[in-house]
Amino acid sequence: MAHVQEPLWVLLEAFRARANTMPAVQRLVKGWSRVIEIRVLGDAPRAFFLRCHAQQFDAPLEAWPERADIVVSATAQVLLEVLSGDLNPTRAHVEGELHYTGSEKDELIVDAILMLIWGY
Repeated sequence: MAHVQEPLWVLLEAFRARANTMPAVQRLVKGWSRVIEIRVLGDAPRAFFLRCHAQQFDAPLEAWPERADIVVSATAQVLLEVLSGDLNPTRAHVEGELHYTGSEKDELIVDAILMLIWGY
């Protein structure tokens, strides 16, 4: 189980809180029900799951009983920078540091959510 003070866990909670309170994000995810797997690559691989349902993101989980609809993967450092707003997710993706597995539409929605939250 992830320690609640783990930096990535804290940033996922902050992402969830901001996404759930921003009207622009609420409009973007209207009718979009997906499970997002955040996969950490590297020496200590692990995964976290976020579910968006009914225009709200649930608290992060360490397991999900089904296959995720979209997988976002990168090293812990890249994920920390993207989720903290220090690295533009589109730039990270174009430079090959951030990878998506899922539909192109889902990828664009996740990118747009991150950009709305951090004001890119």
